[in-house]
Formats: sequence, structure tokens, C-alpha cells
Amino acid sequence: MKFLYETFVVNDEPQGIQRVTGKNNRFLALSSMLFSFSFLFNLFKYYMNMNTRFVFLSFFILLAVFAFAGCGSGKLKTVRVSGTVTLDGEAVEGATVIFSPAESGMGHPAIGKTDASGHYRLQTQLGEVDAGTTPGKYKVVINKEKLIETGKVAGMAPSGNPKMEQVFVETMPEKTAKIETTDMEAVVENKKENVFDFDLKSK
Repeated sequence: MKFLYETFVVNDEPQGIQRVTGKNNRFLALSSMLFSFSFLFNLFKYYMNMNTRFVFLSFFILLAVFAFAGCGSGKLKTVRVSGTVTLDGEAVEGATVIFSPAESGMGHPAIGKTDASGHYRLQTQLGEVDAGTTPGKYKVVINKEKLIETGKVAGMAPSGNPKMEQVFVETMPEKTAKIETTDMEAVVENKKENVFDFDLKSK
């Protein structure tokens, strides 16, 4: 037989445990179910005794609330945004492209990743995959970090060999890799081919 255990508490201090058999546990579950049925039945009687007009009004209010909630849970209506990222004329693979609204409340932040040919497609958190973002003016940030060794010893590896310190460094131009310094912008519009290519320069 399976047992459950519960703690004795006296004056907020645990004093020990007692064993509760599976039979007692089933009894508690049955009691909880009976209480729930009783509560629902009394609630039903209460509503049946209420003014009919008020009941219908409540029903339509609840219906409207659920309908509104359903409409709000849909995906964003976005327009496709894509383009290519190059550095000194060469395609950049693995770069992160971020579109951030230039004005608060106008547009939705979107992100994309470049492939081997430097091509990217944007998507928002609430939109469909690769579906772009909403119309608006955006500041554009492009960054790509690389993990390198500093030449310093960070500790010892399980093998007993020295473990070298590693840090992430930015490989894209510093100016365009930060939202505070970027001067790149894009205006996303409805019913237009929103293709934005960015040719970055290392110097």
C-alpha cells in the first residue's frame, strides 16, 4: 500500500510527521469532489433565482469579453522584410540584424540572422516565422560576436592542462553594432517590397 506523509506543526514549528494511508487519501479526494459539486449546484440555483433580464445581460457581457480576448490573441499583421549584409563587399554569415522602432509605440522590434550568402529575413516575437514586422521607421543594428582566447590562463581543465581565458569580441563595425551609435535606418511600408541591403565598412 502506498503512503503519504504530512508534517505536524505546533506554534509554527514542525514537530514530526504522520503517515496517511492511501485509503484516507482517497477519502479526502472524494470529500473535495463532493464539496465542489455542492458549490456548483448552489451557484446554479442562485443564478436560476435571479432576475432573468440580469442573467441575459451577464451572458452577453461574458460573450463579448471572450470574443474580445479571442481577437487579441491573434498574430501580428506584418509585412515581409529582407535584405543582405556585406562587410567590405563580402557576405557576412551569422550576423544578427535588429530593427528597433525609432519612435516609442510605433512598430515592433524584429530580428533576423544572416545565412551563408549574407541574406536575412526579419520576424517579430508575436508574428509568424520570417514574416517581417509592422510598418514604421526603424533604427538598424547589425552585430556578430566571436569567441577568442586572450592568452591568459583561466584555470585548469579536467585533463590537467591549462584552461585559457576566452571572451566574446564584436566583429562588426562598432558604430553599427550598438543602438546608441548606429546611424542606419529603414522605413517599412505596406504594400511595398521592403528589401534593405547593408554594405558595412571595416574602416
